[in-house]
Amino acid sequence: MASFRSHPGANAISLITIVLGLGMVAGAVEFAGGTGEPNDPYQIATAEQLIAIGSDPNLLDRHFVLVANLDLDPNQPGGQVFDRAVIAPE
Repeated sequence: MASFRSHPGANAISLITIVLGLGMVAGAVEFAGGTGEPNDPYQIATAEQLIAIGSDPNLLDRHFVLVANLDLDPNQPGGQVFDRAVIAPE
């Protein structure tokens, strides 16, 4: 009986599973605190957290509070140039 590893498509299936799994993890945003409810808003402490709001349409109807100063200057190391509003839908 042939093992799963010796199956010709086993490596491709494994690779696809890993890539899809990483995509799901990468899409999840971890805020500095809060639940997104009006009495317990998500806490935004980093530029990445702010940018993530615009990347996930499910977050647009949640509540947020800024808990730190954010510098979105594109001239800073790792800075980005934005061609649209960071948190507004298209």
